[in-house]
Amino acid sequence: MAQRTVITLVDDLDHKEIEADGQTIRFAYQGIQYEIDLSEKNAKRFDKAISPFVAAARRVSTRSLRPKAVAAAPDTKAVRNWARANGIQVSDRGRVAAHVVEQYQAAGN
Repeated sequence: MAQRTVITLVDDLDHKEIEADGQTIRFAYQGIQYEIDLSEKNAKRFDKAISPFVAAARRVSTRSLRPKAVAAAPDTKAVRNWARANGIQVSDRGRVAAHVVEQYQAAGN
């Protein structure tokens, strides 16, 4: 036996069935994202109601334009010299252990 599933889109405002002219509108208000399915008639009402606010508003990017702050790594040569002067054993090459760098910074360097 064959089965057919029919999905009917209904206007979220007046609860009437949406013909082919309907649309889903996505918008944000007070930091919350919304989505609403509207017939062509109600979509035009929405556009008319919101258009003065959109005209006066500033458009913003969804991405942050500011680069994230990255802490500058201390000079490894200075860390090694400080560690040796304070009796902490460190290698001559390679990465300085994080706990040594933390001690160096905690000492006000």
